[in-house]
Amino acid sequence: MFDREKQVVINRFCKAIFHEAEKISVLDLINLNIPDPVKAFISQEIENKVEHEFREFRKFSKFDFDHPKVKPLFDELKVMLKYNRELDIEELSILLKLALDLNLDYLLKPCDTLTNFVFKYDEFQSVEFIKDRLKFVKEYSYFPLLINEFFNRTGISKISKNDFLNLLYKIEKEYTKDFTILDFYNLFVRFKHFLLELNLYINDYPEYEAFIIHLRDKNHVKIAQFLEEHKEHFKSFGGSVVTYLKSLMQPETRVKEPDKKIEEVVEAVETEKSKSISEEESYQGTEKKSDLVSEVNENVDDSSTTVYEEPTATIEKTEEVTSQKTDLYEKLVSTRPEQKIKTYDRNLDGLMPSRLKKKIIKKIFDGNEIVFNEFMSNINKVKNWDEASVLLTDLFDKKNIQPFSKWAIRFTEFLYENIK
Repeated sequence: MFDREKQVVINRFCKAIFHEAEKISVLDLINLNIPDPVKAFISQEIENKVEHEFREFRKFSKFDFDHPKVKPLFDELKVMLKYNRELDIEELSILLKLALDLNLDYLLKPCDTLTNFVFKYDEFQSVEFIKDRLKFVKEYSYFPLLINEFFNRTGISKISKNDFLNLLYKIEKEYTKDFTILDFYNLFVRFKHFLLELNLYINDYPEYEAFIIHLRDKNHVKIAQFLEEHKEHFKSFGGSVVTYLKSLMQPETRVKEPDKKIEEVVEAVETEKSKSISEEESYQGTEKKSDLVSEVNENVDDSSTTVYEEPTATIEKTEEVTSQKTDLYEKLVSTRPEQKIKTYDRNLDGLMPSRLKKKIIKKIFDGNEIVFNEFMSNINKVKNWDEASVLLTDLFDKKNIQPFSKWAIRFTEFLYENIK
């Protein structure tokens, strides 16, 4: 879907990025002002390639790469390789196409797109492979979360394409059973926002049609049929889609119940699994009881039973940029809106043994305790080891310190053990 629009976006990005340089590093790319799902896809793709090369390398080695003193160094090396990987225009074009193929299609038709992304032309797929593919999926996060939880609880090792699609329908049905039509729209509107992030625009009527397509893909046929029957009325309404939906719910808009725990949905889905999940090999039905990670904040109404084909929604791209080549690049590198990021209440400098702390300040920070405290303040806020690794690599580069020197290794080991 949207092949012409995707090509316009790819050409625009590549023209801006490569107007002066022949290559761009992954680290520089993820600092550009392009949609986060696109950057996440490219980052994950490069990470997978690095992991693959390391697995191949380890096949022919007799050394213990999981040794406590070795693993943090190799983990850091993987991160360095990933972020310093340079892409030329051909490589980036391919990655952008793959990222847009997944994200743009998925936001409109999540069930169909996710099934095809995982299975392609195969009728069966291993759970391990599916979990790996789900790492690429960032939007509608309740799908990957619930799919993974379902696999963990049931213990199945593979699943058919048809059963996987039915699993998506059941997850959608249980997760959205208490939602109103506005809740559905609030989830779907992410599709519209993603288009705007790509400098594409969708008019009110095509947006209305796209919303119907979205509902049908998720098997919500009754509400989709209801909106289909009101198409002509919407044309004469003269307002936005959300305004029209609100008018349909007058005089009283139903209030959504508090957010449901994902665990409730998993349990409801599990009660139906025997009807559709046909495993070729039998498995022990011992379920693992686990805490489900988080509540999904995405808003999504009632559900139905069948799916049928529909025309593709029309998308109109915005005016072509008429200014110089550098204009778009300036937009890409412009400061992104500030977002509140969850901080982590670590106190790593407080945990550090005093002898180690003195040595690190002396050997790594040239005896400057203020610079050390500033660095540790930033390290305390990172979300994971990948982020810490980037800060550590930058520090070693600025201080011209060999990562494999004695105190660099000791510092890396300490941080890794307390952040991983």
